[in-house]
Amino acid sequence: MPAWRNSTTLLGAFRQTRASIRTFPHRSIEHRPEAVAHRYGSILCPPHPLGYKDTQLALGFSHNTPDNTLPVFWEQPNAKIRTWKPVLHRYPKY
Repeated sequence: MPAWRNSTTLLGAFRQTRASIRTFPHRSIEHRPEAVAHRYGSILCPPHPLGYKDTQLALGFSHNTPDNTLPVFWEQPNAKIRTWKPVLHRYPKY
């Protein structure tokens, strides 16, 4: 089976905070975004600070945002961070 058909490989391609992405030209700063996302994600959504099952997606749609997207993008303010302004909206599923 081709690698692109493997769902784990495809899902890994959308992860935003892993060192395997080529966003950072210097290896010394490649872990900083994950640390920031984890720090605020731990406050906003303690059970899943990097998204459901640690998926770390940076993905949202006009109709909803998946729960495996980083919570720093969609989680609403809480008692610990009252001034938080999410860039995406997540509607609860019933």
